[in-house]
Amino acid sequence: MTRTSLAGRSAPKTSPLPELLSVEELAGLLQVPVSTIYYWRLRGEGPKSIRIGKYLRFDSADVARWIEGRKTAS
Repeated sequence: MTRTSLAGRSAPKTSPLPELLSVEELAGLLQVPVSTIYYWRLRGEGPKSIRIGKYLRFDSADVARWIEGRKTAS
């Protein structure tokens, strides 16, 4: 039996890792200015964020849940 490194394997069809969005990607998706994303985060109103080093990211699943919550709250 041969050992195969992770680098040699093809990616699985469904990844267990979440797709992470940048602030700019989230702003584009929601069609709002980047400053609005930072303002919502400051006030605790937007989707949950994840800090990775100096970068701010948003789990696409959390964003989808946040959007659904906004639909039912209106």
